[in-house]
Amino acid sequence: MTDQGPLTVLGLFAQNVKRLRVVNILPAETGLVKVAGNNGAGKSSTLDAIVMALGGKDAQPDVPIRQGAARAKVVVDLGALRVTRTWTEKETYLTVERRGEKGKLAKPQDVLDSLIGAGLGFDPLEFIERLKPAQQVSALLGLLKLSEDPRALDVQRKKAYDERTLLNREIKVLDLKLAGLPEPAENVPDDEVSVGDLTAEHARLVDALRDNDRARAKVQQMAERVKQQCERVGELERELAAARSTLEAGEGALREARAFADGLRDPDTAQITLQIQAAEALNVKIRQKRDYVAERAGRLDKQRQANELTGAISALDERKHRLLAEAPFPVPGLGFAEVLGDYRVTFNDLPLDQCAKSEQIRVGLAIAMALNPTVRVILLRDGSLLDPPTRAAIEAAVREAGYQLWMELVGEGDAESIVLEDGGIIRAPAWAAPITNVPAADIFGDSE
Repeated sequence: MTDQGPLTVLGLFAQNVKRLRVVNILPAETGLVKVAGNNGAGKSSTLDAIVMALGGKDAQPDVPIRQGAARAKVVVDLGALRVTRTWTEKETYLTVERRGEKGKLAKPQDVLDSLIGAGLGFDPLEFIERLKPAQQVSALLGLLKLSEDPRALDVQRKKAYDERTLLNREIKVLDLKLAGLPEPAENVPDDEVSVGDLTAEHARLVDALRDNDRARAKVQQMAERVKQQCERVGELERELAAARSTLEAGEGALREARAFADGLRDPDTAQITLQIQAAEALNVKIRQKRDYVAERAGRLDKQRQANELTGAISALDERKHRLLAEAPFPVPGLGFAEVLGDYRVTFNDLPLDQCAKSEQIRVGLAIAMALNPTVRVILLRDGSLLDPPTRAAIEAAVREAGYQLWMELVGEGDAESIVLEDGGIIRAPAWAAPITNVPAADIFGDSE
């Protein structure tokens, strides 16, 4: 059945369905079919009869049979096909026959489902007025069957955008830190000078100087002893030999000590002190350089991450743009956008609920037609809410596209309306050819 051409309702017979007693309508192939009447007259039941006949299990109401009746029946003439559904108190029976062929098609509901898809009973006003923005988006995405969900792309984009915003804030903080640090000169080395090593060298030199001072003191002490001994020589003749021996020995030791002392060279501590001072100053610069380099490296890394996120955001924007540009939207200008945290259907870049009523109806009607490419039947429940110019525009649109729109009107309607009362037709235009007592089979001009 996938090669079946466009179908509309060419005949509708319904008996004892919901509020209906019996109706027989032979509408025009395309255009408006206006069903009028007061509340409870059977308008909704007439449109429901089409849905109940063609739809599956989910389309069946809990009580399909008119109160007081034992059976209900709907026959829908789709031109190439005749659909008959009967309800009893316990069961429902469905048959589908192809015009000009004998026998009934196997798996009739599967046949109808392949023709109808998800569009049966789609009401343009329901899409516009009663579906929430998220439901409108889901309905339109279900129609488009995109390879990716643009909402998911927007979630990814928002995540990348938020991450980039955080990184840019961190980059600004790092920029402030770098601005407060002196930029190091090119000749500042990377490693600090070891003040500890220089201090140890200074201590070594001080120890050497102290050792020299002790040696000089010792020489002085030895000289003093020699002097005392010389003075005693004159007085202590008896000790002369010993004193001379001692003198000679002392003089010899003195000569050696003096020669050693004369050969000593005092270290210059001023130079190492200057080096220590210079090292401290240099190390301050080195630490500043290390801080600067670390902060700059962190800033560059944050900038790299921010640039990568910018690229990711651009790629997501391009994917979404390409996805929506290639999408088979039923109306030019239709799209999606996130508005105040909610994903919404848009028309010409405006949220649908902010568009003019005529634009909203145009969008809803186009989606209804797109959802019903084969069984081109659209049901509009609240036709009384539309002004005459809008009705005329809808009629022109459905005729041009080859669709049939069944519209409920409260009251007596106009001269082109089929008027119901108490579940039956009381007035109809000539083209509708209502015959309330005709057998269902006569819609096709054959017998059951």
